[in-house]
Amino acid sequence: MFYTILINELKVARQFGYTHVRRVYEDLKLSNVFEHFYNNVYNNTELSLESYIQQLNQWIEGCANTVIKVYREKGQQLRLLETNDLIANFEYLKQICICALALHLTLIRERDLEFRECIWE
Repeated sequence: MFYTILINELKVARQFGYTHVRRVYEDLKLSNVFEHFYNNVYNNTELSLESYIQQLNQWIEGCANTVIKVYREKGQQLRLLETNDLIANFEYLKQICICALALHLTLIRERDLEFRECIWE
């Protein structure tokens, strides 16, 4: 999934000096969206795989809606793709939320500031 957004995110980084993933992550750090996932989904050992996937998908939808709310309150635009297709932009935003969650789990929960766990040998 990360590779599907990589090309666009590299283009955005070259053009604007940041990626949408990092920008959304930084904006969501102030909300409780990551803590909600960690406390209600990630740490819930009683969830079946099917329930876990359902909870994860609900979290992703909620996260995307939180991002929209944050940018609406800030009065800022969040232009993700070079299309006006709302469905494509919302699906991309959900992918960005998953990537932002991965950043959070790596940087904050695992304290892997150098992404050692992501290095392939």
